[in-house]
Amino acid sequence: MITQMFIFLFIAWILSMIIDKLLREKFNIPKMKGMYKTVNSLHKWIERLIVAVFLLGAGFLIFINDPNQNPDTFLIWLLIYFCTLFSVRSWMEWKYQRETNQYIISIYNLVFVLIIIVTSFIFFY
Repeated sequence: MITQMFIFLFIAWILSMIIDKLLREKFNIPKMKGMYKTVNSLHKWIERLIVAVFLLGAGFLIFINDPNQNPDTFLIWLLIYFCTLFSVRSWMEWKYQRETNQYIISIYNLVFVLIIIVTSFIFFY
């Protein structure tokens, strides 16, 4: 079961890189150098808050629940985290840097992460 999951994640990662490259070519989106850069200081603080809430919540979930016995709650928490992060990121990029089309990549990342987590939840747990 764990081997199948790693194979699935590897294939998904390769597929993700191919789709990312195709989207960047189609919409003329340059590849970012280095780490992700927020669009402004408000965006930076919102993302920091999202990460802090996620880490606190994840720590709380691990403390309250044993992830080995009930991985569902942690997967749902991951789903909420990534949905929130990429939704905020997409909206801020669309609102403040629409001309760069970077929001298209962020929306793609949101959809891709949703598919991966939901598929993992359905087939591997």
